[in-house]
Amino acid sequence: MKSIIIILATFSFLFSYSQVEEKTSKEEQNQKIIEQNQKIIEQNNKLLEQSNSTNSTKTQQTNQGKNTQKRGGFLDKIYTGGSFGMAINSNYTSLIFEPLIGYKIMDKIYAGVKFSYVHTRYYSFKTQKYNDFGGSIYTQLYPVPFTFFHFEPAFMNYQMRADNSEREVIPFIWIGGGFRRTVAENAWVTAKFLFDVYNHPDSPYKKGRPIISVGVGFGL
Repeated sequence: MKSIIIILATFSFLFSYSQVEEKTSKEEQNQKIIEQNQKIIEQNNKLLEQSNSTNSTKTQQTNQGKNTQKRGGFLDKIYTGGSFGMAINSNYTSLIFEPLIGYKIMDKIYAGVKFSYVHTRYYSFKTQKYNDFGGSIYTQLYPVPFTFFHFEPAFMNYQMRADNSEREVIPFIWIGGGFRRTVAENAWVTAKFLFDVYNHPDSPYKKGRPIISVGVGFGL
């Protein structure tokens, strides 16, 4: 009887010890799983931070690229140019300078401002010098490539006497058309045929006679 009790007690102890070991083993496995999960979470967090940093950098680069394109696009629409003229005979010499700056509003519409300066010398009993200056705002419409309509309100401040004691401002409204031909990259030549429809009484131009001018332009 005593031997049976001892055997039962030993079995009970072994069974209990086995349960404790099994429980301890499961807890260790759970702890390892938890630690592995924590490592995975930390790795995912690092990857997420790197991804956010990369996306932020790409976004900044994209925005900078867009800003550069916008600045570049604006400058591409600006152009400059002008015309130069000279008239020489036995009685006088006249030099004309007309620089301009323009902007491409749309594919077929251009607009800009032009400044005019004319220096004239008359040779009679003595040399007389005259300096005239003015400005204008113009618009050009291209219905077809290389051909345009031109509209240009303008004014000139004329020196009326050699001693510059009298000057007069005369307005003009130039309407006409012209041709434009590209001669190099970002460079072209224009020819215009314009009529003054305002016809101021003191205008130096004869009524109904066209003004023909040739100029050059350069894109920025």
